[in-house]
Amino acid sequence: MSQRDLFGLMWANLKRMRARVTLTALGVVIGTAAVVLLISLAIGLQTSAEAQLGGFGDLTTIEVFAGGGMMSIGPGMAASSSGGTDGVKLDRAAIEAFRKMAHVVAVSPKGNLSGQMQIEFNRETYFPGATGLEPDVAPKLGWRLAAGRASIGRGQIVIGQKVLANDFGPVSFGPGGGGSAYGPTPAPTPRPEDLVGKALNAELVKYDDEGTEITRRERLRVAGVFESSGGQEDYSLYMGLDDVDTFNRWFSTERRNARDGYDNVVVKVDERTEVRDVQKGIEDLGFSTFSAAQILESINRTFIIMQVVLGGIGAIALLVAAFGIANTMTMAIYERTREIGVMKAIGATNRDVLKVFLAEAGAIGAIGGVAGVTLALILAQVIELFLRAMMAANAQGSGEPLNLLITPVWLALFAIVFAILVGLMSGIYPALRAANLRPVQALRSD
Repeated sequence: MSQRDLFGLMWANLKRMRARVTLTALGVVIGTAAVVLLISLAIGLQTSAEAQLGGFGDLTTIEVFAGGGMMSIGPGMAASSSGGTDGVKLDRAAIEAFRKMAHVVAVSPKGNLSGQMQIEFNRETYFPGATGLEPDVAPKLGWRLAAGRASIGRGQIVIGQKVLANDFGPVSFGPGGGGSAYGPTPAPTPRPEDLVGKALNAELVKYDDEGTEITRRERLRVAGVFESSGGQEDYSLYMGLDDVDTFNRWFSTERRNARDGYDNVVVKVDERTEVRDVQKGIEDLGFSTFSAAQILESINRTFIIMQVVLGGIGAIALLVAAFGIANTMTMAIYERTREIGVMKAIGATNRDVLKVFLAEAGAIGAIGGVAGVTLALILAQVIELFLRAMMAANAQGSGEPLNLLITPVWLALFAIVFAILVGLMSGIYPALRAANLRPVQALRSD
């Protein structure tokens, strides 16, 4: 039997039992749509979590610490580091060792202000924290800037878009500290292009032993402004490490001894996939490390489990549909017993009969799979529109577009192939039963 004859016979048989095939295929449609929607939900949640983590921290950056313990990884957040040995100094020798590692593109000591700094802007006063890095490292960190450039030479700063805004009350929780600013009336967030090149008046504040306030005024020029990410960078202020050391020396009246090493070093890796290997190499030297990629790995493991569980729940509906296909094909045997006998009498082999019934079962699965994926895509759009309308009604629609359900191409193709396989597996028993019918008995059947 040629492929053309097989397809023609299969199509004619499906058309002849159109109502039954439609009802059977509906089970496959529902099962396939359930699988696609549930897995799309898990993928959408995973993508959303990854996007939020991307705003929270650079996935190619490693924080290195001299010892174990807790470290700040974001405003109001902390996490334990891995590795670390007491007594190992994070000094220049260690930094040079990090620079020689494969896939490392930049290394810089990291320092935070040890006292209070307040900035005056548009008749408002803000209290940002500040992080110091070596100026030559900043352009290599891959900062996404809305305006300006990544330059933190002496007297220069790169800031987030929320550092000089109080449009929602407390602001300026930077990586080096925290604070809040309240104006008499809410001030809108300044545009990045309006901030670049702006010289800001900064005032350092400390108190002597008698509680008398001592101030020092500095001029800081904005060299660049970060893109708004909805994460930590919106509240960050970076300056040169020499400036931070100078200010801290004024706060404490003590000079930092370079032989004591640094508390924190930032390491930039060229590829996200290489972060864990670089971390392992640093930890082998006796240092503690942390990277946002660690959180991402944990999140991905969780969502993979979620995808399997949700996909399994949807697959239950396909299993029910499989029994429907098996029942439909079994009933077809009773209705077409004489037809099977005629086919065998004119030369059809058991293999030909087997192929006909398997092709019909597979076709039911394919029709249901394609229709199920189409239905899932339509429902996903309807759900997205509904959720966006709900967010807009609650005045929360000003952020990034919501993508709660994401259906990649591979998932759509997998669902269709899986539905076809379900159809074929369901048709094996009826097909074998039809193929093993004896021609004489089949021809005698009413």
